[in-house]
Amino acid sequence: MAASLAAPKDRNNTDPDFFPAAQRDFAARIKWSVTPIYALANHEPVAKIEGPLNVRATAGETIRLYGAVSDPDGNLVSVSWCNFNKELIREKCRY
Repeated sequence: MAASLAAPKDRNNTDPDFFPAAQRDFAARIKWSVTPIYALANHEPVAKIEGPLNVRATAGETIRLYGAVSDPDGNLVSVSWCNFNKELIREKCRY
């Protein structure tokens, strides 16, 4: 059902579709609420920005941001970071 709800109604819509990921997150949270032993549930990874949260830059200037991700359950995590630019989202960001 989530896949059918996630299908874009407007084919010209270039906004990323976060609905499937949000549904998986919700399902995991529901499982956490009924699992009495912490270790028996899968917990979400923790993403952190390393460095300053505020950066001053001029238009066109290249800046470098650093982030890290860890998993409280010790699971392997792979991430893809991208600049959320509405015009370029379909070509450069994979989500």
